[in-house]
Amino acid sequence: MHRPVSTSLVTRLTLAFIAVATMACAGTLVLAGRLLPASGAAMADLAITCAALLLGFAPAAGATARLFARPLLRLIDTLDARADAAALRAVPGWAEAEDLGACIAALLSELGSHHQELREINATLERRIDRRTAELSKANARLVDTQRRLTDITENVPALITYFDRDYRTGYANRMVGEWTGLDPAQIVGRRLDEFMPAAAFAARKPWMDRALTGERVQFTESWTGPDGETRFVDVVYVPHRDTDGAVVGLYGLSTDSTAVRRAEQALCRLARHDSLTGLPNRLALGELLPAAIDRGAGNRRGIALLFLDIDRFKQINDTLGHAAGDEVLREFGRRLRACVRAGDTVARLAGDEFVVALEGLGSAEGAERVAQAIVLAMREPMRVDGNELVVGTSIGIALAAGAITPEVLLADADRALYEVKRAGRGSWRVAEPLAHVVGQRERGMAALTH
Repeated sequence: MHRPVSTSLVTRLTLAFIAVATMACAGTLVLAGRLLPASGAAMADLAITCAALLLGFAPAAGATARLFARPLLRLIDTLDARADAAALRAVPGWAEAEDLGACIAALLSELGSHHQELREINATLERRIDRRTAELSKANARLVDTQRRLTDITENVPALITYFDRDYRTGYANRMVGEWTGLDPAQIVGRRLDEFMPAAAFAARKPWMDRALTGERVQFTESWTGPDGETRFVDVVYVPHRDTDGAVVGLYGLSTDSTAVRRAEQALCRLARHDSLTGLPNRLALGELLPAAIDRGAGNRRGIALLFLDIDRFKQINDTLGHAAGDEVLREFGRRLRACVRAGDTVARLAGDEFVVALEGLGSAEGAERVAQAIVLAMREPMRVDGNELVVGTSIGIALAAGAITPEVLLADADRALYEVKRAGRGSWRVAEPLAHVVGQRERGMAALTH
């Protein structure tokens, strides 16, 4: 380790050296004048040296030493050649000159030592600077490579990536923005979102953005129509952007196309709620639709009629013609049933050959019976199945609900009425009495028998 050398120390030593050297030069000139008044060359060199020292033209210790020592050595050689040692020591001031020379030699040695230390320190600093420069260059190369990779990802990922500041001004939009919206990403950067987004769409989007700008991570789904006219379902995520002080200065947006997923969900939902053979709502769907229909009937005081149907002697069709023929009968039965009711009425297949029709807003039992009659007549028309002409009959039980009732009770009433029709000979319909009324009749009959 090198001892640190302060600038003030070097300056002081240099100034001291110049002062001492100047004094030495002056003393030497006086001495030489006494001994060698005719030594013109040596005197001229010494004069130049003194002038250079006095005017400050010797900033480096080594250069100063060489500038001063060269004429001095020539003077000493001249003195040694022309005078003996005893004569020189007899010259007044010679001892002081020798002391001064010793001081100058020591000072030159000290300055040379510090000069070497400074050179080594400078070399060390240069090596450190070179090493640090190389490290910074490598770090910058890594940063550039990382930025390039991030750009490659953001520009090719199948999602919309955007950035907005607190004024809803676009700071970044990736390539997918152009593909999805038809807008040039370079043209919308620097513009507010409401400058290129329809007003209604911006009004729907702004509350979500405002929540993100308060520091909340938000997620929502929206649908919009692209330039190709196709409706997309888009899942949007907004993430707040905070500065080093933690203040929210903008938000990042990530939008992914979930159209395929939504359509798959809708297809699965339809499959779960519709009969695959007839395409009609199934038992699950009826369980969801019927409570709402009962509530509407109670609310408008027009009630609801529920028709419970099955196909007469359907087991014989399966046994004689096979299940494929039976399936075709079920499909045709469902089509005819759908044609006999209004568009707003519910037609569902429960299981096997059992079907249900929910009629809303009829207002009377007579209206339900007219629909039941139309169904019975429609089913009597011959069906063409596998080259065979079939006449299929149906039996219908009708239950009415004018007030609050559960779907289970309403279905049970209609099922009882259907059973009574089958017991009476099939091919007809019957309106069921409310279950509470039937129970009351049974209780009164039991009471009469016991008295």
